[in-house]
Amino acid sequence: MKRTILGFIALCLLLAGCGGGGGGGTGAVARLQGYVVLVGTGTRPDPPAQVISGGATTQTSSSDGSFTIQVVPTTRTIKVRATGFPEFEFTLPALSANQTYDLGELYIGPQQVVVRARVLDALDNSPVVGANVTLQGDRVVTDTEGRFIFNKVAYDSEGAFDSEGLVEASGGTRSYIPQPFVVDVPPISGEISLPDILMAPESSTNPPTLPANVTGKVTASGGVDVLGTRIDIYRPTTATTPLRSSFVLNANGDFGVWLSPGVYRIQFVKTRSGGLPPLIAERTVTVTSSTQNQNLGSVALN
Repeated sequence: MKRTILGFIALCLLLAGCGGGGGGGTGAVARLQGYVVLVGTGTRPDPPAQVISGGATTQTSSSDGSFTIQVVPTTRTIKVRATGFPEFEFTLPALSANQTYDLGELYIGPQQVVVRARVLDALDNSPVVGANVTLQGDRVVTDTEGRFIFNKVAYDSEGAFDSEGLVEASGGTRSYIPQPFVVDVPPISGEISLPDILMAPESSTNPPTLPANVTGKVTASGGVDVLGTRIDIYRPTTATTPLRSSFVLNANGDFGVWLSPGVYRIQFVKTRSGGLPPLIAERTVTVTSSTQNQNLGSVALN
């Protein structure tokens, strides 16, 4: 009888020490939830992926790639390991005990590339320092020059790569309207350098609240998806390197860019897979006012 009681106590201690799947210990914990997604197809990993964070481990759901894991609040990163893929690591937001954090979609892929860009104030081209940038579930902060870099972004050369990121900046000397950006170009030697990302101050009426003073709608025949069409802005019009670039972020083709007064050549480029040549359209625009909207109407890609 004494041996049975001792065995029962030992079993209880063992269970308490090991914890359940996805547990983060017996103290105060934060609950993380999200989905692991394949960048090439937008589907769940099969077989399921391992999710590791703060000393705890769990697996993604075989049905939708979702996961839930409990970690101590001091945890800073979460890792994903899947068969046939490199390991991906994502930076977590600051955590508090007894809170649930929805991490959204964490993207993985067969390759890892570097993505870099610079974030500037749309009014004076000064660097936006300390802006929060998110991409594919990871997050970084811009440096003193407004630059950011993601070192391990999921990429699949055989699939779709049109990941959308977001830049947010508030609480400093200026607060800005959140600015999305799209990564839809292939890497060169493992790196993707994006054009400067311009942010409009929230309190500014210049540029206007769109924020854009040159607008229009990109169209294409044959059912071509115009989402992600790159907008290259050249000044002077004879320049061979764009002053900056933007992207069509609406599925209906609506776009808007902010330009200071001057004459510009604007080229619209939609890259296509399968070795097909890009679709291109071009307009020359004279901007006379930084606050008055100029609508280019329909811009047809050919």
